[in-house]
Amino acid sequence: MESGTTILDCQVDRLSNLPDDLIYKILSYVDIKYCIKLSVLSSRWRFIHASMPNLKFSSDRKTSGYHKFVKHVLSARNNKIDVSSINMHLRTRENPEFSVNRILKYAFSHNVQQLTINVEYYATPPSWLISKSLKHLTLIATTIDGGFDSLPWDLPALTTLHLHHVRLYNCSSLLAMCQNLKNLTLEGCEMYVHEYDDDGYPTFSKGFTIINSQLRSLTLKKVEWNVGVVYVDTPQLKSLILLDKRKFSGKLTISARDLTYLRIKGTNFPKLSLDGCPSLEKVDLCISYPKKKNVHRISDVFQCLHSVKSLALSLEIVELLSTSEEVISHQPSPFPSLQSLKIYPLQGLKTLDVPSLTTCQLKSSLKIFQTQPDVEQEAMKIKLSAEVTNYLLGSSSNVTFTMVSHEEARAIKITKVAYRLMAALWEILEEREAYTDTKRANVEWKKTLADSYCEDFKRQIGPPQIFRILHNIKLLLAKVLASKRVEMQARFSRLYTKTKTIVDKMIVDMKDFCDIQQRFFSGYLDEIALSS
Repeated sequence: MESGTTILDCQVDRLSNLPDDLIYKILSYVDIKYCIKLSVLSSRWRFIHASMPNLKFSSDRKTSGYHKFVKHVLSARNNKIDVSSINMHLRTRENPEFSVNRILKYAFSHNVQQLTINVEYYATPPSWLISKSLKHLTLIATTIDGGFDSLPWDLPALTTLHLHHVRLYNCSSLLAMCQNLKNLTLEGCEMYVHEYDDDGYPTFSKGFTIINSQLRSLTLKKVEWNVGVVYVDTPQLKSLILLDKRKFSGKLTISARDLTYLRIKGTNFPKLSLDGCPSLEKVDLCISYPKKKNVHRISDVFQCLHSVKSLALSLEIVELLSTSEEVISHQPSPFPSLQSLKIYPLQGLKTLDVPSLTTCQLKSSLKIFQTQPDVEQEAMKIKLSAEVTNYLLGSSSNVTFTMVSHEEARAIKITKVAYRLMAALWEILEEREAYTDTKRANVEWKKTLADSYCEDFKRQIGPPQIFRILHNIKLLLAKVLASKRVEMQARFSRLYTKTKTIVDKMIVDMKDFCDIQQRFFSGYLDEIALSS
């Protein structure tokens, strides 16, 4: 027992000697309930949880009395220390309102700058979001109704707002009230706008507006627009990204005189009106299944791109133009300022998402694609008619023209997926390392090591998942873009080294576990022998 205890005591001493900033960073990945367990260590660790600048609250449906736990945590904190960030991820069978309200009040009174709210079955009242210090806000899986509450958001310092899978009712005015908002992302959201008749019944309105004078970056991803018109009026907007695979039959009007970058990705080309965008320089139209009836819609948008210098088009758009030459024939090129044109294929290149690739083990790099490449499509050479070439390039001989083959397009996709897998694995390793170090430093863990560690090893650390991701990344590296291979090999080496460090720690702890079990059973057998 002494050898195992000595090793763990050394780990406690080593962790205790780390600087505060590094300890805070490690603990920022760990739920607050685990941080509190460290209070049984030395005097230095006794109140470490009371001064942490980054707090993470999480609970599951089995948790009861969580509001009491929240009250205890916040009342024990050093009130003279500000809070930098708070992350709430609550899944509780109780009404979460008491916990959320208490956490928000504490956060706003202690100058919180970054806040994430992800609470099941909870609607966020706009009147609760009142803070002079908050700069970054993320709301996940909630409902916001700006119509029933007379008090709007009061977030004068807010610069970044991310809304993920949020239902928004009548929230145009709320977005307009964030006067210093620079970055706005709506992902998987449902947008509703309705008015009320004389009897108080809702009548759905025709339009939703995003009006903000300071906004610089706007991303609208997989938004469900339950309106007929979406109007964006953002005079200082620089970047607009529309990623929408859901069919939107309404009209989208963009008024952004400073807009320089526009990207549209989806299956169908939207009813888009670019109202006064004279600064557009870079445009990427990534449409996988444009319809024949949309060719006039595409042509009308092209007429608004006179200032564009860099243009990327999906091959599917170009093929549509080739079958509709009557629309573009005898027309001058709408791109007099064009310096770069790239055409790339999309169909057959849809990949599995990253969560799927962290749970399955690939047998081939091509298995990341949901459909396998067609032989005829592979052999087909991409050709442009003279009519389409003249329309896109005009008479300019200075345009850099790039045609991306299906093979290269797959390599680009594989490279992007590999990057995302590496980022996902690094995050998993950071969390596992923080958990392992915290667990090893906990004196109570030493006492219960023989009972709990084997199960902890399987459940919390999950090496099979880590090994699967490493295997998949290694498989993909052979097919990434040649220009990125050296850099990505170096990243992979760092991931491997970090993984080996964490696994080595777990192996040492498993040896301690076996020693403790051996001593326990030997002592138990000796006791039986002496008593007989």
